[in-house]
Amino acid sequence: MERDSGLPAPLSKRLAKDLRALHAKKGRLSAGQFLVETPKAVQSFLESGWEPVTVVGTPDWWATVPTQPSWGPRTAAFVATGSGMAEASALETPSSVMAVFTLPQEPKNLGDLPRGIHLVLDGVRDPGNLGTIVRLADWFGAAGVWISEDSADAFQPKAVQASMGSLARVPVKRLSLEPLLRTWRNAGIQFWATDMEGTPLAQTQAPETLAVVLGNEGRGLSPEVRALCTAVVTIPRVSPGAESLNVANAAGIVLYELRRTV
Repeated sequence: MERDSGLPAPLSKRLAKDLRALHAKKGRLSAGQFLVETPKAVQSFLESGWEPVTVVGTPDWWATVPTQPSWGPRTAAFVATGSGMAEASALETPSSVMAVFTLPQEPKNLGDLPRGIHLVLDGVRDPGNLGTIVRLADWFGAAGVWISEDSADAFQPKAVQASMGSLARVPVKRLSLEPLLRTWRNAGIQFWATDMEGTPLAQTQAPETLAVVLGNEGRGLSPEVRALCTAVVTIPRVSPGAESLNVANAAGIVLYELRRTV
């Protein structure tokens, strides 16, 4: 069923300014909201049960929306021209739709870790790497991604875009890693550090619940975090010329290798 010719209210300059404010961390934290763009990414959030606070689309996009959309009546809907979308968009080429969602709440019970493989990111500061890691976690069925306070913000536009909608399905929590790892250690949960030296991943057997810690793109793991890990594993290097692996590439290899053993 297609939407009739009636369109939502036009996007105002004030609302476009409010949407632009969500490009910055300060604006996201102040509003408690984040921005998602492109039809595929927005649809991923809707299909995963996220209710949008605001939806803005071009007339052509609204023409594809059923008269009874999948979101609830509390969602504010607006129509915008291409230039109006550009005013609010974080993309170089604006999408035909953008949606605003509420930021997820911080975790309360740190010791209650769901079964499965978790990724812990220590100082991963590139938003493209972070978004790609979330996408990989989704692909390999990881139970969650935990990021340090000095990592990139998973809900900034570049990270949201790089996740290609996977952020809608993978729980991502941002918090101080040292208290988290101490809590897990006291609960008997294993968490492995990844480093240049360690037990080759192919020689390991992953427990039912496991957290794998990946470090900063340049310096690797911080000494404080590495000291708390219960084991150290590595992806063996074959060629002596390569200095290191990109952290997102490493995450993909780790997830693939661990999935072969469970």
